[in-house]
Amino acid sequence: MESLDLVTSNPEEARTWVTGLRYLMAGISDEDSLAKRQRTHDQWMKQTFEEADKNGDGLLNMEEIYQLLHKMNVNLPRRKVKHMFQEADSDDQQGTLTFQEFSVFYKMMSLRRDLYLLLMGYSDRKDHLTADELANFLRNEQKVRGHRQTTLDNVVLVTYSIVGGEGQAV
Repeated sequence: MESLDLVTSNPEEARTWVTGLRYLMAGISDEDSLAKRQRTHDQWMKQTFEEADKNGDGLLNMEEIYQLLHKMNVNLPRRKVKHMFQEADSDDQQGTLTFQEFSVFYKMMSLRRDLYLLLMGYSDRKDHLTADELANFLRNEQKVRGHRQTTLDNVVLVTYSIVGGEGQAV
């Protein structure tokens, strides 16, 4: 059995990655699978929100969003982040995002056409990356360089058997 593993020294980050990857690997072949995938996604979103809420007030301010994006290795121009933040911030408490507003912000951020096109440039398919394609993406776009393949195998926790033997990563 081959695997590609994500390595972190931070337990919170490890939980976030594992939950996120479980969401990505969840199948949607039937309604039960779709419901399970949605629950996993909702849990991951809530966990991510709570971990980003450094002062525990149930809201995310702009600085907490910047820190979260840095932790997630999302490199967007501050101007773009601020614009999406303001667009998602729809209630009376301007300058902070509730969980619902954060969900809108995250959707705007994650549905970026440029990012989708970049990822699909590494895939022969339309809906996912194989583990090899993900490793290639990490080398070229995330600048994971100077590492042997065995080191790269420690980048993302993906076990081929979990996803039916094809090695789908995303």
